[in-house]
Amino acid sequence: MDIEPHLIGFLNRAGLAAEAFSEAPEQRPQRFLTVERTGGAGDFRVDRPTVAVQAWAPTLTDAQALLRDADRAIQARLADGRPVTSCRRIGFARFPAEGSPRYQAVYSITAYETD
Repeated sequence: MDIEPHLIGFLNRAGLAAEAFSEAPEQRPQRFLTVERTGGAGDFRVDRPTVAVQAWAPTLTDAQALLRDADRAIQARLADGRPVTSCRRIGFARFPAEGSPRYQAVYSITAYETD
């Protein structure tokens, strides 16, 4: 299973105040989320990816609030068993960069192949 498009679709259906992407869009909206697989392993039946979700906003306060909303949705509903069976947040941190205030959460996920 490719976790990035699954998680992006999940976040975009979650009713958040921002859209999720696989990378920062060239024409950046004021607020948005990015999803990136940063590691993990698996086999032909189960995948155990590590995934970073970043919230970008005009201020660090706004970025933190957006990530908290995304985190609540992920923690409450992502691991519904179809195909994600577990999701554990393993990090939540400020991720400042000049002109791009953002916060980042990192998750350890278990997902089963659906094919």
